[in-house]
Amino acid sequence: MSRFPWLAAAALGGFLGTPGVAPAQFIGGFGGAAMVPRPPLGGALYPRIPNIGFGVQYRYGLNTPFGSYQYGRTVFGPVGYYFAASNANRSSYLYPPAGSGYMSGGVANPALAAAQADLARAQNAAAGAAMSAKGAVHEQWAYEKIGVPGVKGVKLGADTPEAVAKAVATTDEREIATGEPLNHILVAASAAEKKAGKVESAFLPPDLLADLVFTGPKADAMNLLRRGGRLDFPVGFDAPALADARAVLEREFTAAASPVLLGKAADPSKAAKLEAAVAEARKVLAPQIREMSFEDAAAARRFLNQMDSAARTFKAPGTAGLIDPAWRVEGTNAAGLVKHLSRHNLLFGPAAAGTEDRYVAAHRGLATYLFALTDAQKK
Repeated sequence: MSRFPWLAAAALGGFLGTPGVAPAQFIGGFGGAAMVPRPPLGGALYPRIPNIGFGVQYRYGLNTPFGSYQYGRTVFGPVGYYFAASNANRSSYLYPPAGSGYMSGGVANPALAAAQADLARAQNAAAGAAMSAKGAVHEQWAYEKIGVPGVKGVKLGADTPEAVAKAVATTDEREIATGEPLNHILVAASAAEKKAGKVESAFLPPDLLADLVFTGPKADAMNLLRRGGRLDFPVGFDAPALADARAVLEREFTAAASPVLLGKAADPSKAAKLEAAVAEARKVLAPQIREMSFEDAAAARRFLNQMDSAARTFKAPGTAGLIDPAWRVEGTNAAGLVKHLSRHNLLFGPAAAGTEDRYVAAHRGLATYLFALTDAQKK
């Protein structure tokens, strides 16, 4: 046999006897290798050729005042032969290279966090100062006009119902924001007006009136209309499948609401079209509900219920004057608010989040108005 065939046979023998890579791993450079039979040439030769390999995983961590950083890296390579050249990947004579790695971490600036906390404290202090200033202005008005030094000075007499006396005396913002104290005062003031006649009452500006929420048979229409005829669709109506239904609702609501926003009666035929649009929107919404979160689905259903209630209100008589256009520009006073709500059988609903101060201001105005009414009856 010539020299070349001998060399070829020796190379083949060395090739078949050389171990390949197999998955086994140790952390931080310490560990061992594992015998795992693998078929580098396919199933036909399995398990004739055993393969031996190992992996090295490196982990680095660093903690700083600005956050923590971590870095990890995994390296595979055949045992012994040519490891120095293959320590950055997984390689064998018959396998393609492979490797993996990761990095994670975060950063925070303590100075920025402190500045944000300072800003939050300043905002809270400013909000409190604004409320105190509004209260002082009202109490000065009450003292000058009707001789009452604020809500604390209101005394309605021994024959006043306990619920009304409590409603007037409360200064708890959370309790006032439920609307219940306001409703007790509203009913008492409406009854007292019939005996006392006209008396002085506090001014209620447009921005305060815009944030009051009402309940009652016409309340859904009232609450929707007081946004100036602009519908505030919930998130669920952002779905592309509801785009057409949304456009139709906007168009029909605008048509039905326009006369009412001017203080006139609604057109029943336009109200009927709005009612039909709401019914169609329900059909389109039904299959989309499954794709929404519970909160978004509930908000979408509640919105259509409000729209349906508004459509029924528009179809019924008595919509003229439901919205007073002057409220949006000039505001009104406590006497005007009581008269309007009594005429349309409306009560106060719970305040929306962030509008509690509006309810506190309305409470002051209504409480002092009720005192003026009861005081006028004694004269």
